[in-house]
Amino acid sequence: MENIALNSGKTVLIGSNRDIIEAVETHCSYELAGLISSKLVDVDAEKLYAQERAQTDADSYLSDLESKECCLRDVLEIAEGLTDYIEEAKRINKDMIYQKLNEIVSIIGNEL
Repeated sequence: MENIALNSGKTVLIGSNRDIIEAVETHCSYELAGLISSKLVDVDAEKLYAQERAQTDADSYLSDLESKECCLRDVLEIAEGLTDYIEEAKRINKDMIYQKLNEIVSIIGNEL
């Protein structure tokens, strides 16, 4: 809220865009108030659009992060399985390791 001193010496309390329009109607003219009102509506619409766009971008970013996290969990699970296999196996099957590595490559490739 602001107190605005007019050229006439009167003071007007402005708390919203509507207060601005009413002050202009009262102390200037209806035509000027209408013009200012239409400009304020345009500014409000642009502000709303910017806020919606920012929210959409944030939602998209969070969704992308969740997808990357799932991908990393899948890769971690395969890598842990390979580590356990190498530690416990008496004979290592290269084909099985190769298959698991290709699976990791595929998961990462699909995510990118």
